[in-house]
Amino acid sequence: MVLSEAMQTGETGSDSDGDSIPNIVGGTKPFVFAAEGTHTFNTVGINQTITQNIQINAYPNPANSSISIDINLEQADQVTIKLYDINGKLVLTTPTYSLIAGQQTIKLDLTYLVDGTYFTRIVGNKDILGIEKLIVKH
Repeated sequence: MVLSEAMQTGETGSDSDGDSIPNIVGGTKPFVFAAEGTHTFNTVGINQTITQNIQINAYPNPANSSISIDINLEQADQVTIKLYDINGKLVLTTPTYSLIAGQQTIKLDLTYLVDGTYFTRIVGNKDILGIEKLIVKH
């Protein structure tokens, strides 16, 4: 493991900036070898909780011009489908569908999408019901 800082970092003491990486006073080489080290990482992201026991099936996959999404709900729900590209950019948000309990099918037009990998996020009453990977190939 290599941990270090030299004078160009602005640090003036052994660890004056509190980053747990020692400074080499007057050092010209920007490294220190350490037998072990500890670093604390903070978790940053989206908390994805799937709250209902539902079944989702997206077909055909790969898709070309359209896709059907079967959603089998335990209870009635207000469902929206969001489609994201591989970079996480939102490319489609459907209107909100009022679905009853049981199996429902939603068909989406994909003719305007470029070939690639997408993720469908099915959201109901602000809870994530499921996430499906989708490949579009025209």
